[in-house]
Amino acid sequence: MNQFIQSETTESVESFELKKINIKYIKENEKNIMPMGNIDDLKESIKTHGLQDKIVVRPIKESENLKERYMILSGHRRYRALKEINEETGDYKSFEVLINNDINTELDERVAIAVGNAHREENDDVKYIKTKEWGIIYEELKANGEINEDDRFHKENWIGERMNRSGRTIRRYWDDMNLKNKGTEEKTEEEILQKEKSLSEPKPEATPEERIEKIKKKIDNINKELEKHLIEFGNNEFENLKESISKLNDLIN
Repeated sequence: MNQFIQSETTESVESFELKKINIKYIKENEKNIMPMGNIDDLKESIKTHGLQDKIVVRPIKESENLKERYMILSGHRRYRALKEINEETGDYKSFEVLINNDINTELDERVAIAVGNAHREENDDVKYIKTKEWGIIYEELKANGEINEDDRFHKENWIGERMNRSGRTIRRYWDDMNLKNKGTEEKTEEEILQKEKSLSEPKPEATPEERIEKIKKKIDNINKELEKHLIEFGNNEFENLKESISKLNDLIN
């Protein structure tokens, strides 16, 4: 566990309030984006060994006339399992929770959820979602002026520190997930037929003007890539490359 998560967990737990609450006064948190897998296995474990880790919540008030409710920060799967057990057997109608009274902003809440999910067993999907959670927090901190990027790898390095991973590993998670999701969108039968038809039809030959325009776009993309990688090139080498591209562009024009 990295230092950031250790300090968050230790400091928060010391200030938690322990209280027994009826399950009907606890709500799931829509900000939690973790999957709810293996609920049945978790239910069997709770039935056999009891609830080993307490659910962490924050107080909310939906109305001045209503009894105080609680929103889950950590333990969404445990809550779902307890809810199903209660519906089946009537057990766990009430149980002890840890109440975090220090959640003052939406950002505080997102950090608490991400920290709570740090203990989740990791498969590929969970690793990706953890990076997404911390990515949302990063962007909010950046928007608030609390983060100043000092290099183009800052975001993945920042997330990596909070997940006890390298920035390069975080980047690999993103790349792997993008490849995994590529082309998996569901398509209708009509869309499939349209695609097959377009592939079977001969493509019209491009005109000279269209070919030149395509080359210009490629040159423009190369210029953009050179600008992004300026730090990696020596100044002289970068200027020489840029001058060559410029000459090529002039010839086409």
